Amino acid sequence: MRYAVFESGIPEILERWINAEGGLKTARDIVSSFDAGKWDLPLSNAFVVASQALEGLTKYGIDLHSLDPQVYKRYRKIALDSIAEQEVREWVTMRLNGNSKGQSTLFDELYERHSEVFEWLIPGGAGEFFKVQKDIRNSSIHPGGTRRESSSPRNDVDIYWHMRCCTLICKLVVAKLMGFEFDKVIESLKHNNKWAVVIRHARDMYSSKPRNE
Repeated sequence: MRYAVFESGIPEILERWINAEGGLKTARDIVSSFDAGKWDLPLSNAFVVASQALEGLTKYGIDLHSLDPQVYKRYRKIALDSIAEQEVREWVTMRLNGNSKGQSTLFDELYERHSEVFEWLIPGGAGEFFKVQKDIRNSSIHPGGTRRESSSPRNDVDIYWHMRCCTLICKLVVAKLMGFEFDKVIESLKHNNKWAVVIRHARDMYSSKPRNE
């Protein structure tokens, strides 16, 4: 992004940049590394790193509880009290200790918070992007375990461009959270040949409706 475009807001942006915490800090560091041209990672590792940036942003600044903790405790007690058989009760107890939002919910909420990013880059394609992201992520953790009906890319070229799309989404979300004006960010990208190629591939892969420039 060109300095001159954002010169008037640089002090505030720098303060947010330096003081970033949690998932925003993780995403900031990863996006900065990729932006600097440090692409010397094997593809599988680069994908995992890009995924960490995306996952960090899904959790940034939100309540990660699926239910209010007190409500969860009450529901859990009701569920356990309804089970008479001790062995079954113990089995269920071991599996009722999670009150965190699932990955799909986190992705949906990320879209809600930053829909303008997704609708600019891959209009109508956020759902498919997230589906493919989960498929590749799961298959990288559990090799050979990708579901038969999975839409996960089947070759390294597609995975590479998906990873670059993921990185660009993170770059745009980080820029928004740092205080950059979104319209100026995307205008700046039009002058960057490196990202123009990524934008074209991202839209070819995921857009489901035409864009109005």
